[in-house]
Amino acid sequence: MPKNKLELDISKKQADRLDIYVNHVLLGDELSKTKLDYLEKMKFAFTSLLNNSRHTVACMLNDKYGLSKAQPYNIINDAISLFGDIDKANKEGIRYMQAQRLMQLYENAIEKQNIDAALQILKEYNKINQLYQSKEDESNINNFIESLNMTVVFSTDTKELEETEDIDYEEA
Repeated sequence: MPKNKLELDISKKQADRLDIYVNHVLLGDELSKTKLDYLEKMKFAFTSLLNNSRHTVACMLNDKYGLSKAQPYNIINDAISLFGDIDKANKEGIRYMQAQRLMQLYENAIEKQNIDAALQILKEYNKINQLYQSKEDESNINNFIESLNMTVVFSTDTKELEETEDIDYEEA
């Protein structure tokens, strides 16, 4: 009897050899000790591929688990088949990760009251997220920022706040 709608209608004997790992992760199917060990090796290979070449990961697998020459590459290939090829990550995923990093940098710049750096980071963030429709839009934003020609001061000192000037902005 199927555990849920995700379970495949084919028997375990007919299933692709990696489907047992998919069923384990998605459906909670039990794995033998040997299969669990192999899954751990695939996870290690996959996470190691984030920062290393396949050859380096193969050497790492060999050093860690004492494998033959071909086994590490089989594990790497299975890990890529199971989890996906990091080298072929889509542009959208990379854009998202970079945007998140830029937002962290932006928050740090604001925390340190470095407005120039914060503005530069926001410009880069806008480029990555394609918020500028054209080079002209980007140029207009740059001209606007340069035209402000003012100093922004963050302060909780009421004397400094009293000395500020209110500016009325017209709607464009």
